[in-house]
Amino acid sequence: MIRPPDYPRLRYRRLLGGYNRNDVNYSLRELEDAVRRLEEQLEEARGRARDTETELRFTQAELAAFRAREAQITEAFAGAQRRAAELEESAEARSRMIVAQAEEQAAKIRGDAHLKIEDTARQLDEILKLKGTLAESVRGVLTEIDQLLGRIERGERPAAAPDAADPASPWTPQPATVETPVAAEPAGLLFERRIELEAGPFADFAALSTFERALGRLPSVQDVYVRRFSGDEAAIELTLGDEIDLVGRLREALPYEFDVEHADPRSARIRVPAASPLGAR
Repeated sequence: MIRPPDYPRLRYRRLLGGYNRNDVNYSLRELEDAVRRLEEQLEEARGRARDTETELRFTQAELAAFRAREAQITEAFAGAQRRAAELEESAEARSRMIVAQAEEQAAKIRGDAHLKIEDTARQLDEILKLKGTLAESVRGVLTEIDQLLGRIERGERPAAAPDAADPASPWTPQPATVETPVAAEPAGLLFERRIELEAGPFADFAALSTFERALGRLPSVQDVYVRRFSGDEAAIELTLGDEIDLVGRLREALPYEFDVEHADPRSARIRVPAASPLGAR
């Protein structure tokens, strides 16, 4: 706040009355100077106010620009979030499709592999059957040759071969069999879920493998484990899903007849044909 200057006291003339003219003029000039200075200061204040108002408008414009920029950034961020969500959803859908295709291909490959394994097993069984048949034929021919040579050495006349009398029916020597007494087979005996099965004789490991696969294909058989294969006898551990007539199921599944030497709910011993374990019934 501007303080007015200190003016000298106007002298009052007592003799003639009134104030001194010079004093009054001096006071008026001082007042005019003070008013002029006040006007200058007021104009300067108005100039500063105008500058402040200009700065305020500039600041308001900058604030509006910042707010507009903030709105643009917010909108861009929201768009980026939407795009990220769309990409994530698309990636999940693509991954699910890839997994489904991979599972389908894996199932197809497994199916083809199972078919190939079964086909290979079938071919192996046929080869083993042919091997057994050829071995029996060779043994029969060798036996016949030995008998013929023995007759020739003894000076006997060789007898006519059976196929000479009947060419339509080939003759195959049958090996001598020894009857082994077996125990009476229990009818409809139910076995427990974990049993010990002894079986034999098996000509070779391939015959045992065929027998093992036949056991594994039986209904309710969960696991087949060959614990021991010594000589031509095998000890097999079976795990069943429920109590079943194992002997009856074996007679239905195996391609040959067998004898039961022993059977109880926890164990059994069977005797398979030794000469031709893969022969048909």
